[in-house]
Amino acid sequence: MSIELHIANPDVTDGNLQISWCVSPDVLASLNERKIKNPVLLIVSYPDGERYSPNKEHRQLVLLKDLITYIQIAHSGSNKIVGLLTDDDGLKAAKKWWLKRDYSGWYRTPVLNVDGSNYNEDTIIRHGAEFFAPMLSVDVPAGAFAKEPAQWEKNWVNHFFKTNPIDQCAFRRRRFFAFGIQPFIIALMTILRLVPTLWSLLIGSRTFSLNYLLHPIRYQMVDASELFGKGNIFFPKEENQTGTWRDFVLLPLMPVIFIPLALIIFAITYCNMWIMMMITIVIVAIFAFLGPKVFGYINTLLKARMDRFQAWYLDKNELPLITCSPGKKLNWDNLPSKHKTIRLRFQEIKSRVCRPFSR
Repeated sequence: MSIELHIANPDVTDGNLQISWCVSPDVLASLNERKIKNPVLLIVSYPDGERYSPNKEHRQLVLLKDLITYIQIAHSGSNKIVGLLTDDDGLKAAKKWWLKRDYSGWYRTPVLNVDGSNYNEDTIIRHGAEFFAPMLSVDVPAGAFAKEPAQWEKNWVNHFFKTNPIDQCAFRRRRFFAFGIQPFIIALMTILRLVPTLWSLLIGSRTFSLNYLLHPIRYQMVDASELFGKGNIFFPKEENQTGTWRDFVLLPLMPVIFIPLALIIFAITYCNMWIMMMITIVIVAIFAFLGPKVFGYINTLLKARMDRFQAWYLDKNELPLITCSPGKKLNWDNLPSKHKTIRLRFQEIKSRVCRPFSR
């Protein structure tokens, strides 16, 4: 095969695996011919056999020049690990194809066939991912995962997130946000919820309730529509009822009628304030329109200066590290110091202190 993946220690004890890779010379020649400066490797782990499902895949994009990385296994039992070299130049371009999900949580670009037994040939042909690694197998014991937090804490910490945290570090970051900043956001949202709640009261809505205001965790902002579901006490009960003049006798008493009168009085009294507000809005709109054009021009100039192609993987010092040879397996201990980047050092520390949650 053109790419090889290596597991530093297949005896999994905490759900974290150190993965290294190497490629054959023909892969580097192909990359150089296509002038790909920063090749990207996609690594996918997933439960093996009948437990496989596309939404159980864990994908990770890494630069080929990183040489090693750390991945997390989120399912106990037998798991598979695969890797393919994308046709993208840089992580930003690769994320658009390989990490986008649809509404159901599935990745939009399939890597494997329907049962996870092999690569998806259509994807390989369509996206030019012609180099891929043979599948690796690893067994993960049930005790390798982190202990689940209390249910009340998970509800509060994950309130603003669509997905659950993948490991202890992700949960700790969310916890800092949840107990440090989230209370102020909830307080602000409660103030914003006053608007539909007060409006529902002012028009005499039959479904008026304080639950939407008093339970910000249970009810979302979109649930405000429930406050206006069945008409109001100032109009006939039935939607298609024509009614007589007696049915509308209470209309002048609707509190919302007095709001336009109050606004007219306010505008007459503070007209200068309204003029200043309009001027401010115009100025902000001008900057909002011209700002992206100015920064776009600066970005174009900088990109033109950095657009010279330099194939790092053909350098005589890098070539022995990235190409495969019999018995060669890179790991954290024998990796050259210049390749131990800040991001990789962070991953190495994280692998020792953050266990993944079981999914």
